[in-house]
Amino acid sequence: MTSLRPLHWRDQRLNSLGRSKAPSTLFLRDSLTAKLRSYGRVKVHKIQQHWGLPRRDERLLLYRTDSKQHALIREVILTVDDIPWVFARSILPHATLSGQSRFLRRWGTRPLGEFLFGHRDCYRSRFQFCQLAASHPMMPSELRTSGSIWGRRSLFFLHQKPLIVAEYYLPAFLSALSED
Repeated sequence: MTSLRPLHWRDQRLNSLGRSKAPSTLFLRDSLTAKLRSYGRVKVHKIQQHWGLPRRDERLLLYRTDSKQHALIREVILTVDDIPWVFARSILPHATLSGQSRFLRRWGTRPLGEFLFGHRDCYRSRFQFCQLAASHPMMPSELRTSGSIWGRRSLFFLHQKPLIVAEYYLPAFLSALSED
């Protein structure tokens, strides 16, 4: 497994203390998919979905320890009018995908966040955020570019079982936000 440069995640309460202040849209509690729909037609393009070992920072967030438990890792690109706006990475532990939620193993190309926001037995933790180079090796090669982008992530609890949803705002989305 290739070692990636770690991302430096910060709690959303620390946003005002940084040199570069994150866009306020990063901390909207509503569905990001709904926000994207206000700009145009949204499609989800699944890049990959496989069982694997989450990154160390993800394992610490999910399990509160450096557990070596594998999870379902789902990576997608959300486009608006066929232009990539968001790269999303979801980590779904085996225990979360059991029982009532086992159907999520075959979720396909529907927006996961939209399902989570519509579910009555789901809640979200506070956001963490980071700024990273748009050329970071974690980014799919077709999305790498110059400059920097913003990412946010949070734990969702579905039937009291955790999963991570991380969303990285790509240049087209950041540009649209700056025009708002």
